[in-house]
Amino acid sequence: MVENEVDTNFIVQYCKENKDVTYPSLYHTLIDERNKTIYNELEDDILECGLKIQGDSLLILAGKENDRNTYFRNMLSVNKKYVICDQTLNGVSANRKAAGELDLLIKNREQMPIAIIEALTLSSVNKKYISEHIDKLFSYDTWGLPNNYILAYIEKCNFETFKKRYKKFIQE
Repeated sequence: MVENEVDTNFIVQYCKENKDVTYPSLYHTLIDERNKTIYNELEDDILECGLKIQGDSLLILAGKENDRNTYFRNMLSVNKKYVICDQTLNGVSANRKAAGELDLLIKNREQMPIAIIEALTLSSVNKKYISEHIDKLFSYDTWGLPNNYILAYIEKCNFETFKKRYKKFIQE
């Protein structure tokens, strides 16, 4: 259960604050804490990949969605923290007639799924298209993962205006 100094410090602090601690409660708390760390690192890594892809104008201007997803897959897998699979079949498709095609499935080093990324290319806030992609995440995720991601490639639009409209729509 204890893999590093952070785990040890967390356990000691948790036990000090919870005098009636049991092994199962400590175990679940430690797993929850570790999962928070994993997702924080993953989100930072996704943002870093997004920043890098913005600088590669060939992929931005001429690339297709699958090319961009391949770029993300390669960037996320370079540090060996994750195993990234693209176009993995899981769950059901939008029409419910075939298996779903996950854009990117992110697994930990033990090959356990930790997140799905569903990507889409947008030049405007197409609410129907965005909603369909969000719905795909729920159809694909048969594991009940706590965090999944929509990755939007934005092109040929006023980004500031787009960002405001997109954010408003997602919040609603």
